Amino acid sequence: MFSVLRKWVGLSQSNSHPDTTLPDTIPIEWFQDLVGPIDWNRFYDSDLLRGWADEMTKASKAESHEDWLLKGANLLLIGDEVESLSEMVKMAASQAGFRYLKVPASSVPELVESPRQLFKSIAPAFVQLDAGEWSSILDEKGLMESRPSGWRTVWQTIDLEHPVVFILCIKNGSLINPEWRKYGAFDRCIHIQTPNAAFLGQRFLTLLKSASVDNSLQANHLKIGLMLESEFPTLDEQRLAALQMKRLGASQGRPLKFDDLANLAIRGAEEFSAMAKKPSSEAKRKKTAYHEAGHACISVIESQGRNIPDYCSIVPARDFAGIVMESLSYLDGQEEFTFENLLLRTRIALAGRAAEEIYFGPIGISSGANSDLSNATRISFHMFAHSGFHPQMDLGQGTSSNLAVIGRDEIDQLQYDRVQREVRLFLSAQYEYVLDVLKKHRNFVDAVADRLLWDPVIDQQELTEIASQFSFISSAVDGKLLP
Repeated sequence: MFSVLRKWVGLSQSNSHPDTTLPDTIPIEWFQDLVGPIDWNRFYDSDLLRGWADEMTKASKAESHEDWLLKGANLLLIGDEVESLSEMVKMAASQAGFRYLKVPASSVPELVESPRQLFKSIAPAFVQLDAGEWSSILDEKGLMESRPSGWRTVWQTIDLEHPVVFILCIKNGSLINPEWRKYGAFDRCIHIQTPNAAFLGQRFLTLLKSASVDNSLQANHLKIGLMLESEFPTLDEQRLAALQMKRLGASQGRPLKFDDLANLAIRGAEEFSAMAKKPSSEAKRKKTAYHEAGHACISVIESQGRNIPDYCSIVPARDFAGIVMESLSYLDGQEEFTFENLLLRTRIALAGRAAEEIYFGPIGISSGANSDLSNATRISFHMFAHSGFHPQMDLGQGTSSNLAVIGRDEIDQLQYDRVQREVRLFLSAQYEYVLDVLKKHRNFVDAVADRLLWDPVIDQQELTEIASQFSFISSAVDGKLLP
């Protein structure tokens, strides 16, 4: 069934059976080294699995099959971070004193009829089965249909002297063939919750532990985590991002900042030589500075100082000349999308173009607002067509006149034209509003633009200091923004 190994290899010292040899019927690559010190704090939402590991320690001394039936000899783990789930299983094996093996999905079908026999000689053991076609609801080979009627009894039965526990880790439980969720199969299921932003931020700092980091990273676990959730959602991506940042810190010989993480998220990890960077003219830099200052200032003004952008830059990239990143903490705190949110998002999107018009005149408006206008149009159309919003709700009008919403697949040309007219009227009114606000607060816009022309990257703390000078927000105290 499996290729015979020509050499027997002893387990590493971290294994619970360091002096024994491995059988030559099990591929050596299936055996995994166990972890050193047991530290469940490395993981988010680990209590249930930790308790299960304690149960496994007791079950290894079980005197009846009923003991194993109650504790679960076939465990299904469901969670967004499958790689992290595997590491948790390894931790559980270390705690329980079991060996730990991982079987590739392609080899699982060969185990189905007599699953534990192959592993009997190295028990007690946790055997993690990689998910694949064998476990899928889309099992095209008909593995489940070809099993004998009593196969689940076989899977449920454990040799009390040589216990072997199977674990299946998967991201989406709905993709598992229902047969594997029945009594006797993987009939114990533990859901591991997705790590929250604060945990992700703290874990990322752990990944950066060999690098020097400044306070903008060290003191902002939540903001780091929100950035990771948005731009680097998997553990593998986060590890790569940490490596790329450490390379940056080492090459430039300086502490890493939050701006470095923002830059990585916005611009990617590709490295370009100086020859690939086309310098902008002073006139282009000035227009870009005012464009981004318009976005940033309206974000501060219209949110009453609650949405202070985390990052504002006029350093050009391949796809843009400048960028403003709204406050991740502010966006995360929005529990619902209201008409007020639509106003804020629309006004921020229109503010770059409006600033260009104020400072460079109507004929000096550039095409740099293409994506801004597209986003404003798209979200406005969606809210008017599907959510019953009306363009004049901010004036207390039209709240009852647009309640016959359109299904997502029901927009004919007549309805499209009607909604598009509303969108045009709404965007026109909001643009005029933004023009008035920016003209009223030209000094604030000038200050942000001047700062960008002097220092092409402004972080949230720096923008806070500028905004405070114009009384838009309270001063910062102990590095935290006052409401």
